[in-house]
Amino acid sequence: MMKKKLLNKVSATVLAGLMLCSITGCGEEIDAETAETSQEELTLQDVTEDATGAATSDDAGDTATSAGQESVDDPYISKALSVAGNVPMDVQESLVDDFDGDGDKEAFVFLGGEPDEIIGSNGSLWFVSDDSCEQVLEQKNIAVNEKGSVFEPMTVENVKIVMLTEAYISEAYSKIFFVKNGKCEKSRISGTGYLYTDEKIDDFLVSHPAYDMCVEYEIGADESEKMATGHTWKNYYAYFDKDKQDFCYYGAHSITEDELASICGIDLASEIRNEGFQVDDIYRVDNGVVIVNYSEETQNGNTVSIEYHNASFYEKTKQFLDFGIDGDKQWQKSDQGGIYSF
Repeated sequence: MMKKKLLNKVSATVLAGLMLCSITGCGEEIDAETAETSQEELTLQDVTEDATGAATSDDAGDTATSAGQESVDDPYISKALSVAGNVPMDVQESLVDDFDGDGDKEAFVFLGGEPDEIIGSNGSLWFVSDDSCEQVLEQKNIAVNEKGSVFEPMTVENVKIVMLTEAYISEAYSKIFFVKNGKCEKSRISGTGYLYTDEKIDDFLVSHPAYDMCVEYEIGADESEKMATGHTWKNYYAYFDKDKQDFCYYGAHSITEDELASICGIDLASEIRNEGFQVDDIYRVDNGVVIVNYSEETQNGNTVSIEYHNASFYEKTKQFLDFGIDGDKQWQKSDQGGIYSF
């Protein structure tokens, strides 16, 4: 079976940072050696075509020029520049293709400032065709990959998709576009989180950021006075819908503790309680991932602290998903921190 590396170097680096933020949580620090190891593991990650619904990675744009070259060499960049006016031009790159298969070529053009090693190039994205030129993404920090490209194109179910990564120090968001009937359309999940693949899970994962690992408050405080801390990145799950020709999130529904035990083969709720935690909401996602929210409340004088955790069990493999968290039991290693909600 042919394998594709869907995560390029910049995507792996961004994802490593996000996962480390999730792992540390609540103000804990992680050393540089651990960070370097995690990044390397993600950079080398392979996924199979079957695991992503026939998704494949594509080469970067057909044409790319720097500010030092004559932009007139690329008619798509020239057209975008003429419409954009006064914009940063340190990075000028176009991705040209017949994206919707109608026989006419279109282009996505990125115009940005000088790239930063961490957060990439601050710039805008333009969609250019024979009869139009429109800005489809305003000024954002866009990651630049090891090929020097901001574009991460891929094909899923014969649909050509253009993806860019809006990058920050500890957060990243996938901006996802495709072309239909000669018009640029934005995916319904674009900007909701960071889209990636993992060989342990079918379909796609989308990491969502939140500050929800810990809540601290004084007894009698209003909800508005409760302080949430701890940056988490929790995986939600998506698939490519052939009829909608777009990504969609899997739905989820609540299940009982008895149903949870039947799925996992153990009385997981009792095990969690035996470790001193409270069992909160339990969900079964439609892709077969079962998620248990649990928490621990402590009190010091008038100050109450609640720390939130979760466990993820995958029905297909009959195993807990391992996110590298310390713990004597497998369900403890599947904790991403924070509260899952659907």
